Amino acid sequence: MVDAEAATPNNRVLWSLVVIVFLDFVCVGFIMPVVPGMVRTLLAGNEAYGWVTGALQALSGALQFLCGALFGVLSDRVGRKPVLGISVAGLALANLLRGLAPNIWIFAVGTMVSGVTSATSAVALATASDLRGTANKAHAFGLISAAVGAGFIVGPVLGGIAAASGLRFAYLVAASLSLLTAVLVTVLLPETHSSHRRSRFSWGRANPLGSLLLLSRLPGRLGATLSFFLFQCAMALFPASFVLYLTGALNWNATQIGATIGILATIYVLAQASASAGLIARLGVARTSAAALLAGAIGLALLSAPPALPLIAVAVVAISVSALAQPTLKLILSAELPAGEQGELQGGLEGLAALARMISPAIFGLIFSEGLRAGSGLLLRLPFALAAGGMLIAAVLIYLFGRASAAAGDA
Repeated sequence: MVDAEAATPNNRVLWSLVVIVFLDFVCVGFIMPVVPGMVRTLLAGNEAYGWVTGALQALSGALQFLCGALFGVLSDRVGRKPVLGISVAGLALANLLRGLAPNIWIFAVGTMVSGVTSATSAVALATASDLRGTANKAHAFGLISAAVGAGFIVGPVLGGIAAASGLRFAYLVAASLSLLTAVLVTVLLPETHSSHRRSRFSWGRANPLGSLLLLSRLPGRLGATLSFFLFQCAMALFPASFVLYLTGALNWNATQIGATIGILATIYVLAQASASAGLIARLGVARTSAAALLAGAIGLALLSAPPALPLIAVAVVAISVSALAQPTLKLILSAELPAGEQGELQGGLEGLAALARMISPAIFGLIFSEGLRAGSGLLLRLPFALAAGGMLIAAVLIYLFGRASAAAGDA
C-alpha cells in the first residue's frame, strides 16, 4: 500500500495549502477593521460597544476552544480535505450572516458560526505534518504561517477600502471570497492522509479537554505549551483590542486601521521568510522562538506608553517580529508525535489558542470600555502592558526549555 504522502508530490500539497490559507486569512483580515464600527452601528453608538466587541470575540474564542479539537480529530479520521472545506465554507456563511444582520443578535449568530468552523489553520498544519521529513515540515510550517501573515496584509487593507462603500458591503465581499476559496479546496487540494493511517474517532480525543491532555503528555514540553498559550493571549489583542484602541483612543477610521494592520502583517511575513531562509538553522528552534517572543514583549510595552506615531511604528515592527514564535513553537510541540496524532495535536493547539482568544478579549474589552467611560488613557493602554508581561514570561520559559534540551542533547 502506498502512502498518500508518497503518491502526492509535496510541492503540490504545500502550494495548494499556501493559496487556500492565504485566501482564507484574507477573508479573516478583511473584516478586522470594520468589526468595532459594525458593532457600534448595531448598538446605535452606545459606549458599551467596546465591551460588546470584546465579548463577541470571547464568544468566538470559546466556540473555537470547544470545536477546534473536534475538527482536528475529524481530520485524523475522515481526511484533511473535507474538514478543511467545511471550515472555509463556514466562514463564508458567518460573514454573510454578519453582513446582513439587522441587529446585534443575528450578528452574534454569525460570530458563533465563525467560531464553530474556525479550523483552517489547524487542519492545514495537520496536512503539512503529513509531508515526509523534518526539513519539509519546518519549511511547510513557515510557509503556512507566512500565508496567514500575507492574508493579514491584503485582507485589512482591502477591507478598509471596501468599508468606504459601507460596512455591510465589506462583509459581503469577504463572504464571496470565502465561497471562492471553498471551491479551490475542492479543485486544488489532494487528500494527504491515507485511509490506512487514519485513527479511530473518539469523543475522548475530540473534546477540548481530551485534546489538551495530549499536550500534557508531551515529555518535557510543558514550558513550550505554556509559552504558546501566553503568546496567543498576547496576540489575541489584535483582532479586537488593538482596533478598539486605534478607533477609540486615536479616532482612526477603517481605512487607516486597515493600512496599519496591513503594515504590521507585511513585517510579519518578512519575519516568517527570514525563518525559512535559515534563521532557525543558525540559532536553533528554541532560541529563535525566545528572541521572537522578547521582541513582541518590547513592542507591546511600547504600545502601553502614551501614544505617539513614531512609537506606534516601532512597536508594530517589534510585534511583527514575534510572528516567528508561532511556527517555531508548533514545530517544537509536533516533533515527537506520529502522523495519526498530528491532527489531534493541531486541534489541541488551536483549542489552546481559542482559549486565549476567549479570555483575553473579554478582559481587555472590559478594561477598554471602562477606560473609555472614565476618559483614562492609562486604562486604554493597560491591556498592552499586561500582554507585554505575558510575552516576556513566555520568552523566558522557552529559553529555559532550549537550554534544558541542549543539556540533554535534544537540540
